[in-house]
Amino acid sequence: GHHRIAYAATSWGLGSDSGNDRETWFHDFLNIESEEAQMIKDTDKLYSKGSRMASEMGGAVEKFWGSLTKSGDEDSLRVTYQFSEHMVPLINGLDKNS
Repeated sequence: GHHRIAYAATSWGLGSDSGNDRETWFHDFLNIESEEAQMIKDTDKLYSKGSRMASEMGGAVEKFWGSLTKSGDEDSLRVTYQFSEHMVPLINGLDKNS
């Protein structure tokens, strides 16, 4: 899944089929020393651990993890929004000319 997302983002960034003249820059947030980058790393570590545990335990645990990570309900949207609000200082700190 992650490789498909990365490939899609790169294809979009490099593609010229949209007719827009644009310059696209990708920033590696994890290589920026900051609280926000650490938050991304911690979240990823927690997700990976949960995935690994669900896979190893199987059955009801794996089913529960699947429903938890695939749901797109109001709570999921709220968590995503709150997480993104924490990323604002990191994004605002980027050089606008880069």
